[in-house]
Amino acid sequence: MLRNAEKVMIACLCVTAAAFAAAPAKNTSLNTELTQEFVGKTFQLKLTIGSYVNGGSMQNGQQCLRLIDTEYRLDGSVRYQGRRGCFSANGDLIGDLFSSNFYVEAGRLTGSLSAGTTVSVVKLESKDDRIELWLNAVPSTGTVNSYGKLKLYVPKGATTEAIIEAASHAFRIEKYERLIILESEYQQLSSTLPNLRSEYDAEQHANRKIDLARRIQATYLSMAENRRNVDAAGGKATVNTYQTEIEALDRDVAGLEGAAREQRIQELQEQFQANHTQRAELRSKLQQPVKTTAELDQKVELVERYKALLQAGQTLLDQLAKEGKPLAVGADEIASEQDGVNKASSGFTADRKRLQLAQLNENKRLQLAQLNNEFHEMEKRRIKLIGTYSQSAGTGQENSARHAVVAVLELMLRNRNTAKTMGYDAAKQISEIESELSSLNRK
Repeated sequence: MLRNAEKVMIACLCVTAAAFAAAPAKNTSLNTELTQEFVGKTFQLKLTIGSYVNGGSMQNGQQCLRLIDTEYRLDGSVRYQGRRGCFSANGDLIGDLFSSNFYVEAGRLTGSLSAGTTVSVVKLESKDDRIELWLNAVPSTGTVNSYGKLKLYVPKGATTEAIIEAASHAFRIEKYERLIILESEYQQLSSTLPNLRSEYDAEQHANRKIDLARRIQATYLSMAENRRNVDAAGGKATVNTYQTEIEALDRDVAGLEGAAREQRIQELQEQFQANHTQRAELRSKLQQPVKTTAELDQKVELVERYKALLQAGQTLLDQLAKEGKPLAVGADEIASEQDGVNKASSGFTADRKRLQLAQLNENKRLQLAQLNNEFHEMEKRRIKLIGTYSQSAGTGQENSARHAVVAVLELMLRNRNTAKTMGYDAAKQISEIESELSSLNRK
């Protein structure tokens, strides 16, 4: 039993042969070659292939589906032709055999095979002005949704190779995909040449002119390599080495080298002088005394920047030496400054410890000052509470007044003990407070 997808194909072929009496292929050899190239093989679509359009209901109530032929011309135009005859969703011819063909816009297609869909070619016929290929989606749904037919219009007498190249606009064919990429690369390369040439002709700076010459040569070499790759891939390309253009640029560069060297030396000397100035500015900042850890952190950062400038300066000296213009004074400067910055870096650890100790001492001083201020305030409160206690003697308030004095004395004792742990000489004060507490607690 035939599958539904096969029904569509057979029905279509029957209609073509019986109803429309299509002429057999005139070029048997071409047809055989193309059949070998396409039939039974799978391809990925690069354009939308129409499957069918809804033709409405027939008198017997059945739905009429019109199959679509997709016409592709080499100017890139695509048209979708609705074919005569009504088909069911399963691919059976169900009537309206002698209706007219018509064209339909892509947006009105009911079913189609979109770009990217994998299809197999199940049949091929060559005509005078076109090649017709019957397609089936992979995997097939077994319905007209998997159907497609491509009419590829080509010049009369086109060779097998020309037709395959034309088909590469509809199918992804590895060879031609590679050729398309190569052609795009070639167009991009060749399009850069006019601007590069204009820049080259207008440039007066010898070094920049040499750089442009090398870029133009590199473009020529890439174009030559591209044409060789096209030829190797089976494409049609005239292989050009551009040797004449490259050699002419070599002669230009040779004439520019002397002036370019002088310009390079001048630029390197100017850059070294600028580097020297930047180093001097940083040195003046590094010589400022450091009083806090935050300032020390800034100094560490400045030293790293200074080291980077020394490295950049040394690189410039190396380049000048390479140009045959060594700068002995500059080399001595760099060496001396490098020694100085290394010594400065080695002292950072000791500086940090010194600053941390100074910070601790300052913190202790502030804490002691706060403790002493608090002690003096408590001393004032004690005197006031002693007065209240003395006045309450022999009354019911005496005991509570005594407890108030004891409480403030205990706070004062705690304050003085804390001060003592921080190095403050509070022995006498502690002794006096303890004696007073002892006296009050005995009452």
